[in-house]
Amino acid sequence: MFAGAYQQPGVRPADRPVYGALDLLGHADGPAPRFGSCRLRLHSHVLARTTLSVGDSVGEPADRGTLQAPLPVVAGLLEEVAAGRLHLGSPELGPRDVAAMLQSASGPPQGTDRLGRAMDEYLEAQVHGPVRPVEDADQLVADPSFRGTAVGTQLVALAERCELDLRWHPGFALPVDEVPGEPRGPLMPVVARRLRALTGVEVLTAAVVGAGARSVVLDPAAWVDVGPAAECLQYLKLLWHVLVISGRPHAELL
Repeated sequence: MFAGAYQQPGVRPADRPVYGALDLLGHADGPAPRFGSCRLRLHSHVLARTTLSVGDSVGEPADRGTLQAPLPVVAGLLEEVAAGRLHLGSPELGPRDVAAMLQSASGPPQGTDRLGRAMDEYLEAQVHGPVRPVEDADQLVADPSFRGTAVGTQLVALAERCELDLRWHPGFALPVDEVPGEPRGPLMPVVARRLRALTGVEVLTAAVVGAGARSVVLDPAAWVDVGPAAECLQYLKLLWHVLVISGRPHAELL
């Protein structure tokens, strides 16, 4: 995708781009919640060394560009909007509107509690060069299920150490008995019930899914009837997707 630049002799895996997503709409759960429940918001100066693609780079998408050369990205976004796969807030958006959103110096609105639940419809950003939170980020947005936990303590310490504004988004919560068998498969209710048996909780959250992942690694025997450890971790990732798709804000259930 980058003309073999990262496959040259002497280039380490750690030198490869850092992957994220461009936040166009300011949804409380971020532009690509399928990849995790917490995120860093980067300073705008990082955009000068960021490339963009409409769709995940694993598929080597054709619509790629930068903020300095946005036309391929604008065209790709409009195709996604026209096909109904991407919703940018208004059906009347035209090329100039999308280009203005990409090049906006002010960025998306902040402080909203609206959840976007984006799964595949994100604008991937590839940051070239290191990402250092102290220099390159201004905000840490975390899932509220980690409040009062050891992970929450680490998040608070990270925000203080790196001088980041710590914000808590509404989160995703879903009762175990409401986990559907679709769209991520019939094993999802099984995995949800296993988490209930292991943790004693009736409502799934990011923290509960994380506890399950730790259990798979530290006590794989507890999951042997579900599958090998690698498969169980994949199931937990898919269960997180179910939370993003079907979960409700924490305040409604917890």
